[in-house]
Amino acid sequence: MTWLFVVLGCDRPEPEPVTAAPSDETRLVTVQQEIRRPDGRRYIQVSRHVELPVDGYAELPDEQRDVAFQVLNTVTGPCAPCMDEGITLADCFLEPPADCETVAQVAQRVVRKAGEGSDKVEVLEAVEYADGWYPVAQESQGLDFAVWIDDSDMGVQAEARFAELEAACPGVLTRRDLESAGEHVRAVPTVFINGYRLRGLQSLDAYVRLVDMELADQGASCPR
Repeated sequence: MTWLFVVLGCDRPEPEPVTAAPSDETRLVTVQQEIRRPDGRRYIQVSRHVELPVDGYAELPDEQRDVAFQVLNTVTGPCAPCMDEGITLADCFLEPPADCETVAQVAQRVVRKAGEGSDKVEVLEAVEYADGWYPVAQESQGLDFAVWIDDSDMGVQAEARFAELEAACPGVLTRRDLESAGEHVRAVPTVFINGYRLRGLQSLDAYVRLVDMELADQGASCPR
């Protein structure tokens, strides 16, 4: 005789998913990715300074002050030390490093642009630099256009691009060549416009945008 047993309603527990514990090396890589961007700079450490001693900031209407507040606390300071460490424009303004001579000017630009009714995107376009400011001596009135190039093919292309820039912004830039590469040059060509650096051969629009940012405090733009 054969007996058949059928068990009904038996709940079997779901097996626990098997995951490998991360190694120390994996943990290290994860932490480094959280702290540093691919270019080696620290991710921005967003601040929340509601009150800032920037001229005109406290007097802005609520909506315009909110725009200024958002930009000042979410964009990096304009100088290389603040950019490298992810320090906001607000923090940079409150405790500027030694080589951060333009931070007050940029903070004031935020307040002025917000006070003119510009939205957050428009204000960001006027103060969000692609690279930092460096203490490259300025020798002329207006916008100083300091260039480091060589006689390679890239240098020839750069000369042509810079000729386009000078034609696009007539009477705005004063050109001079850097006699020494110095510690601030890591690529050829390198351009400093009023101390703000652009490395490598950039598009004409990238150079014009930087010129326009520096003309913003005069209420002007590149007349291209």
